[in-house]
Amino acid sequence: DSPQGTSKQATIGSIGAVFAANTTIVVNTKTDLPAPSAGVITLVGNRNYILGDDVSLGTDRLDASAGNISWTSRNIAGPTLTYTGTGTLFTAVDAQFTITKARLDVPNGKVFDLSDVASPGSSIIVMDQIQVDDCESFGDFEGVLSIVISNSNALDCTQGLVLKGSSYFIHSFVKFAIGSTSASFV
Repeated sequence: DSPQGTSKQATIGSIGAVFAANTTIVVNTKTDLPAPSAGVITLVGNRNYILGDDVSLGTDRLDASAGNISWTSRNIAGPTLTYTGTGTLFTAVDAQFTITKARLDVPNGKVFDLSDVASPGSSIIVMDQIQVDDCESFGDFEGVLSIVISNSNALDCTQGLVLKGSSYFIHSFVKFAIGSTSASFV
């Protein structure tokens, strides 16, 4: 394990990724991620990001558009990634993105906004063993080639998820639950 406040990089094979990424980055603090620009932390493509400790991003969001990115906490009850902004935690356009064994807290915003504008679609999204403690919305998925959500839950979301567009090749939801106490839940 890395000491608090430092990152460790290694060249290894896939860690739950759709496609094998070359480099792994252990994230113990926000400073282990690329520096934010205008409130956006652009994740580097071809990377496995492992959350090693609870991290709060404040109002800075993560952009996974570079593709071939995986994110994990290695334990659904493990370290929590917190986003306190009113926008979206994870965004990506035309990307391959895997998130597995992760715990997220997005009390004021949307967890995911993932879309595909390429023709034909190129985005492949895999989510497995995700726990969202709190959110305004689980997310929007627009025209992605493939989305798979399995063994995951959102415990308290004001709104659910929205599938937009018609170019989905594969969409699969297995053992996925979203809970809400909101009277306007959709």
